[in-house]
Amino acid sequence: MRRAHGERRAVPALPGCALLRAQHAAGWASHRPVCRNLTVSGRRTSMALEPGYWDGLRDICAREGMTLNELCTAIDQRRGSARLTASVRVFVVTYFRCATPPPERELSPVLRAAIQDVG
Repeated sequence: MRRAHGERRAVPALPGCALLRAQHAAGWASHRPVCRNLTVSGRRTSMALEPGYWDGLRDICAREGMTLNELCTAIDQRRGSARLTASVRVFVVTYFRCATPPPERELSPVLRAAIQDVG
């Protein structure tokens, strides 16, 4: 079935995607990247990131007692040949994954079988 021009596709109700559905319902997923000016490694530049990443950067800066420019400079100095925006996105996800303790639960039967096969 064809959609009318400008009609949005419904978000599929997939199990395990509750976070994505909640973000979409809250309007976060539909936000376009926001461009902001920064000073990174002593140079004025602009960076376009989705609002959730800007929120994450602000939270990290508050937790670590850094300015946004200082944090982005630290990321810039370690990014190698990757683009700054890509490095910032990876950093934000990695930071919060490291800050979140792993769930304490038993191994799934599939994982348990795979581990036994290896050993």
